[in-house]
Amino acid sequence: MATVYQIKGMGCSSCVGKIQEELKKHPNIEATVTLDTHSIEVKTPEVTKEEVQKILTSAGKYEIL
Repeated sequence: MATVYQIKGMGCSSCVGKIQEELKKHPNIEATVTLDTHSIEVKTPEVTKEEVQKILTSAGKYEIL
């Protein structure tokens, strides 16, 4: 089961790229970042919201709404 989080601060394709690069450092996490909806869909059920937020913070000034 996937979880979708709305992301604050993601406004361009460069932002998506930064988040995707940070996600690549976590090969156990399967996720899709979508600019049109300003969201990230996490397909790995055991990943917590807090873990996703840490990844977003590492990528830049992004936060889960």
